[in-house]
Amino acid sequence: MEDKSLEDLKKLRTQMLREKHLQEQQQHLALAEQQRQALAEQNSTPETSTAGNALEIIIEVPENTSPEELREIVKQAALHADSVHRANGGDGLKVDRLNIFEESHVPQGVK
Repeated sequence: MEDKSLEDLKKLRTQMLREKHLQEQQQHLALAEQQRQALAEQNSTPETSTAGNALEIIIEVPENTSPEELREIVKQAALHADSVHRANGGDGLKVDRLNIFEESHVPQGVK
């Protein structure tokens, strides 16, 4: 019985951490959108072309995140960025390319 309770607590903790991470990513997206708007106002030229209008979103996830969970995190981030873009008068975002980079640690040689 205790093993099940401990397992349930671990699952709940993992879920809470992922939700916190998603909230942090949404805050980063909102900040990026504010910065984009500020730059657009500084330039004071209307954005009529999509050439050069790139948005790079970097999402850091825990190492033990499953591919399904990663897809959901990316999906939620993209949907949020799209809704912010539409709310600000845009036509929505189009994902041209998705790159996934994984850090790898290379041991250093002994001196």
